[in-house]
Amino acid sequence: MELRHLAGFLAVSEELHFGRAASRLCVSQPAVSRLIRQLEAELGVPLLERSTHHVKLTTAGLAFMDEAKAVLAQVEVAARAAREAQEECPPLRIGFTECTEEFLPGALRVLRGQLPPTRLDVRQVDRDDQAQALLEGKLDVAMRRIPIDDAALQTELVFWEPMLVALPARHLLAERERLAMAELAGCRFVLLPRSVYPHAHDRLMALCQGAGFVPEVAQEAPSLTSVAVFVAAGTGISIVPASISGRFNPGDVVYRPLHDPTPTLPVVVTWRRADSSSALERFLHAVRKSSPAAPEQHQVPPSLRPAAMAAETFR
Repeated sequence: MELRHLAGFLAVSEELHFGRAASRLCVSQPAVSRLIRQLEAELGVPLLERSTHHVKLTTAGLAFMDEAKAVLAQVEVAARAAREAQEECPPLRIGFTECTEEFLPGALRVLRGQLPPTRLDVRQVDRDDQAQALLEGKLDVAMRRIPIDDAALQTELVFWEPMLVALPARHLLAERERLAMAELAGCRFVLLPRSVYPHAHDRLMALCQGAGFVPEVAQEAPSLTSVAVFVAAGTGISIVPASISGRFNPGDVVYRPLHDPTPTLPVVVTWRRADSSSALERFLHAVRKSSPAAPEQHQVPPSLRPAAMAAETFR
């Protein structure tokens, strides 16, 4: 017996007409007749007396109607309680940085398909403010580039994001399909300021120095979007996370991969170690499922653990 059988029976018992009951339930009349026959067969008693122009409840039908109403009323009470509990449950507060916002949509799509639904409060939070917000309970989880050195917090690697060379479309090197770092010597660079993005800045400088040159800085840009704007304007070239090529790709900018080993930047997710809420677990599951990395690759490697961060943040 299913709730649809009870709903069908009550519609007929109240309307005393199969056609009107079918219209009320937005189904066909044969479907209603089939529900009633199935219900009577399961109960082993007739619930309705039928004739060409007449529908009447039997004694068994009258008794069953009262109990069926009580069951459906209790189901509605349970449903309302579940909805109210969900509304009272605080939203999961997710903080992301500009450098990680591209990885949220995939996780949120997975999360949206889960039941019960998770209420979300998603906001951009500066990297330097994320740690305090997590520790003070103002954020539940943060997406960022590097772990936070605090025993109260736990970090998981989402994946290593490749870095690309961003070039003005008319640049001579734009005709190449893949570039070597040494080929960028002598180019003017657009950089993120170290004061705002120390790790990305240091990573780019280390790549250039490893190729035997110090980059000439033509312009510092306050964000990845503004980096692309300056590159599009022909101010210089840059090395950027691959995700920016999908977010901001004007016709005047081209993106080219670097020869192996391809430089990468990490994307990690961080949360309070003591937090075991179901909403957080659902979000972490969604992040893992939407990540391009294999499941076994989510473990934070030694090079990304806080003790090793001072020596080398990026591989």
